[in-house]
Amino acid sequence: MKKPSKKDVMKPKAKASQAPDFASEREEAAWWDKHADEFHEDVIAQGQYKPGLKLRRTKPVTIRLAEADVELAKTLAVRSGVPYQTLMKELLHEALKRKSA
Repeated sequence: MKKPSKKDVMKPKAKASQAPDFASEREEAAWWDKHADEFHEDVIAQGQYKPGLKLRRTKPVTIRLAEADVELAKTLAVRSGVPYQTLMKELLHEALKRKSA
């Protein structure tokens, strides 16, 4: 096995703002869990931070839903051109915001 060169060892880390393409939402969640702090640092370093800006983190959850609701979400997501889990997350967020107002 070839020993890594000093150049290879000293490569800078990829910035979190340069997130790779992910094969699954689970892979993406794991990546963000590991790189979220770097992303926040990038936002601040690039001058994109605004007072009051909340950098949201996500938390994986398990929830049982009616099959018909999931199928409808998938259909609507295809029409919208977004992954169905993203659509469901957006709908839940909007409903919670309306309910809390």
